[in-house]
Amino acid sequence: MTAIDILRAAQEERWLDSERRLVFHPPRMASPYIIVAGTGETRFPRPTTDDAVSYLPEGSSLRRFNPDLDVLIHMPTTEIAITENAHVLGGRHVRLIGGKLIRSATMTSMIAFELQTGSVFIEGMYLDVAGGECDAMAVRWDQGVADEAGILRTTHAGIIVQHCLMEGIDGVSGGVHGDALQNQTGIDQGIDFIRVENVTFESTYQGIFPLNGTTAGPDEGPAQGLWLRRVNSRDYVAGAEELISYWFHNGDVTARSSNLYPIHLDQVYAGDPQSALWQDSATIPNDAYDWGPTLDTDAEGDFLDFSALGLQITGKVRRGQPPGGDFANAASVGLNYHSPWPV
Repeated sequence: MTAIDILRAAQEERWLDSERRLVFHPPRMASPYIIVAGTGETRFPRPTTDDAVSYLPEGSSLRRFNPDLDVLIHMPTTEIAITENAHVLGGRHVRLIGGKLIRSATMTSMIAFELQTGSVFIEGMYLDVAGGECDAMAVRWDQGVADEAGILRTTHAGIIVQHCLMEGIDGVSGGVHGDALQNQTGIDQGIDFIRVENVTFESTYQGIFPLNGTTAGPDEGPAQGLWLRRVNSRDYVAGAEELISYWFHNGDVTARSSNLYPIHLDQVYAGDPQSALWQDSATIPNDAYDWGPTLDTDAEGDFLDFSALGLQITGKVRRGQPPGGDFANAASVGLNYHSPWPV
């Protein structure tokens, strides 16, 4: 065990008790390019900035990190009202810490991660979508941009979202499908895994959408699987739309693939949709389809039972809210966030 391993273990032990201990660790970085956003401070292990970063033609405010570069971004300690999509493009392992962003103009997503070749680790963010038809977080792979940048995909990135709060997400079926986290990498690109832990989101339409594709057909989710641990959703506007908190797959029983991708659920809660068919609107399939998880009840209340579907789904989704309240709240994320991990 290296010195950093010992430090990591000790810091984690001090931070959380046995019930709340974090499971998903940030990636190991090699001499990361460090940005302290909002202060103008940048530290990088290369001779010049140009060795690490190239600027995109769309504007000098956008940075595209070289595909072999690890990037650590400390977000500002004051909230930022954004007027256009915030993009983090390129890099190998990218880690973003803290920050509060408020949507103040029309956009399709508040923050998007694109062209990463190793992993993305987002921790402690507070995203206020402010009632807009807009995704809070999106993960993308644009092959045209990749070709222009000379980035070859040899491995698929993994996505970890931890200690994050996303509020005010809106969306409609005939317009922008507002999601808390949407995988937009496409059928042919894909990502390795999605891991979400200690996260609360508030939406009227959709929540976590892990599929590579966005139309009905083969259910190509993250190859290694989806992990949801200590995650809960809330209705942003009760009754405005049927909130589909976790969209696991597309299509009816004949259209979906026989075994999907592995899905692991641990302390996952869905806010109370207004529809009487709660089991059909908390997780896909929704009420457009005639099959899905069984609604059951135990001493802790209603939950969805997936055991009869023959799929690689372990765990359950419970109706309502966690007994102890939201897993992420404004007092502990955003501008008030302190990472439990070494930086």
